[in-house]
Amino acid sequence: KMLFLLYYSSLGAVMPYLPVYFQSLGIPDKRIGHLGAITPAVTFLVSPLWGYLTDSTGKLKEVLLFTFVTSVIFRVIMALRSSFSWLVIMITVTSVVNAPVRTLLDSSVLNLLDDKKEYGKQRLWGQWGFGLGSFMVGQVLSKFGLTYRAAFFLHAMISIPTLLVLLRFKPKKMKNEPPKFKEGLRVITGNK
Repeated sequence: KMLFLLYYSSLGAVMPYLPVYFQSLGIPDKRIGHLGAITPAVTFLVSPLWGYLTDSTGKLKEVLLFTFVTSVIFRVIMALRSSFSWLVIMITVTSVVNAPVRTLLDSSVLNLLDDKKEYGKQRLWGQWGFGLGSFMVGQVLSKFGLTYRAAFFLHAMISIPTLLVLLRFKPKKMKNEPPKFKEGLRVITGNK
């Protein structure tokens, strides 16, 4: 519960503010839409590669820690410059390293639960965290008259306790076996 609460609080601290941050930089609405489309497209393309790496090495926790930390670092670096081309590059790089984080968290927690029906109750803490992180950062930005750029640094600050919980997190040990792409494709397409 704590892991979901903290992780999604860190996302809530920055994600809802990205479009208004881009707008504050003077980026036209159409280009803001383009920036918003990068993450889903990149995630769609690279997630299977991260899954293959995680499954074939059996190093779920190491991959999770690496991708979480590097995605936070790249989000903060993104705020250091404001050109459209810089943002495209940084959003792309951040999306590549952030792609597996949610999936690995979800599957790790699901594997730890004896009663899989309890997953929704666990995941609900993530939704609470997102709302809480967004609300708190909005309050801080308003109260102190900070620019939207500050959300990136607040995101990094909220990510520190998330990292501490992740370091103590003990997912079930994975088997070192290559993924079965054909089997996965049959599941996705409904061919049994």
